[in-house]
Amino acid sequence: MVLFIDNILVYSRDKEKHAQHLMIVLQTLREGLKFGFEELMFLGHVVLKGGVKVDYQKIKAIIDWPKSTNVIKVRGFLIVFGYY
Repeated sequence: MVLFIDNILVYSRDKEKHAQHLMIVLQTLREGLKFGFEELMFLGHVVLKGGVKVDYQKIKAIIDWPKSTNVIKVRGFLIVFGYY
């Protein structure tokens, strides 16, 4: 499974496994929201009733990263933190 911003991609080798994997993902999301949670931590992301956001602790390193002063450092930063 891959989670990116507000999209969840579930992939499997065959239809039977895919159905199992999809049910696990959907049940986890449903159970978390059904029991009155305002938000649910799921694979490093925060799932809300209105969408999905990145966990602040995951991006803290990006926020605290020192400002880059040359092109090589900027490229390195973008490669490391491009996902977020």
